[in-house]
Amino acid sequence: MRRQGQAGSWVPGSTIVQSGNMGSFQLNDEWTAGVLLPSPLTVLTTNGTNFINLSGLGVLTGAGPIQIRVVGFILINQTTGQPVMVARSVEQLSS
Repeated sequence: MRRQGQAGSWVPGSTIVQSGNMGSFQLNDEWTAGVLLPSPLTVLTTNGTNFINLSGLGVLTGAGPIQIRVVGFILINQTTGQPVMVARSVEQLSS
């Protein structure tokens, strides 16, 4: 397995914080592989996820999209059969 990077806009209102940085959000994937992935793509985060230019999962809030890049692994959710991304890092991109 090799980590992949995907970039696009965070979907407003999609952030779910379970505890600390553990949770999920959705990404409108605008990179090349995005055509092969569901839109929006569910991104799972853990307390080990590295947030760059963001203080953590909880700051993904607001009414407007936030441009981000996610590096991690694409896995299949056994319950839904749909791809999800498990994030190693989430970076807010400059606007």
